[in-house]
Amino acid sequence: MTRRLLAAALLAPLVLAGCGTPTRVEPTPSTPAPVRPPRSAPTEVAPPPPPPAPTFRPPASRPESRPAPAPTDRSLAGRVVVVDAGHGGVDPGARSSYGTEKEIVLDVARKVAAGLRRSGASVHMTRDGDVKIPLDDRAAAADRLGADLLVSIHADSAENRSAHGFGVWIARSARRESVRVAEALMEEAQRAGLSLRSIHRADFRVLVGHRRPSVLVETGFLSNDADARRLATADHRSRVAGAIVAGVRRGLR
Repeated sequence: MTRRLLAAALLAPLVLAGCGTPTRVEPTPSTPAPVRPPRSAPTEVAPPPPPPAPTFRPPASRPESRPAPAPTDRSLAGRVVVVDAGHGGVDPGARSSYGTEKEIVLDVARKVAAGLRRSGASVHMTRDGDVKIPLDDRAAAADRLGADLLVSIHADSAENRSAHGFGVWIARSARRESVRVAEALMEEAQRAGLSLRSIHRADFRVLVGHRRPSVLVETGFLSNDADARRLATADHRSRVAGAIVAGVRRGLR
């Protein structure tokens, strides 16, 4: 009996301990899983500001080459002038990679005719389009119209590629009026800043096929690259035409 009581007394604390609040067993720590950062909503990235607009600086002024100013008088009133654009139609005249003679001189001739009309002259053009006019018909127009002057306009060509410049031709036995106009043309061409040759004499059909004063103008050489490039521009053709108009006005006064 005494042994039983002693055993019961020894077991009592154990039973009472088992009936208390259960003890929480913590799990054994293991290798933690990699922690992923929380995904956030995509952030809008503002585009970089545009570069500042360049400051406009006007180009340095360049001297503008212009034709001779339109005359303010009627110094050629009552005068009759025949303006002959050389070649035309199936006859292109001299050629260059920048254009043909017939095209260039027609444009110059039209500008000359317009300038002479502003000075009061009565102007007849032997051709005002791309057509071929026989030389005799060109010359005959001067006599038929009783012209005070025939101006035949051409562009030259030469085997010597360095040949260049503005020149004037008159007949070997040219009338005094023809000489005066030729000299005035050269002076005005120099004043316009054109490269010059000189006054030559030859009996071209348009110079001797009539009894009226006449000059033949060579505006430049299409065989010369610099001349050809200049004659291909409207600005240079206007300068040439302005010089011719001014020369005719001075020569016929």
